[in-house]
Amino acid sequence: MAVAFRLRHRRTGSCQPRHLAPQPKAPSFSPRGGLDGVVDSLLFAQHAIEMFRRSLPNGAPKHRLDQLANRLTKILAETRKLNPDG
Repeated sequence: MAVAFRLRHRRTGSCQPRHLAPQPKAPSFSPRGGLDGVVDSLLFAQHAIEMFRRSLPNGAPKHRLDQLANRLTKILAETRKLNPDG
């Protein structure tokens, strides 16, 4: 009986290892098309820049990223004006 248990344990252990990390799941959203997709992309880029900018010490790179974030805000405002649905 012990041999049968070991064989079964060896077979299931190799098929379902417990030591592997879970695989990342696919994003739960689907990207939108058209101007809505452009706005979504700009918002994501703005967020990514801000998160990175906050991690930087004060200096030229942080200031430059702040300027780029401001430009993205203006681009977003203009892009939203193009969308007749608001």
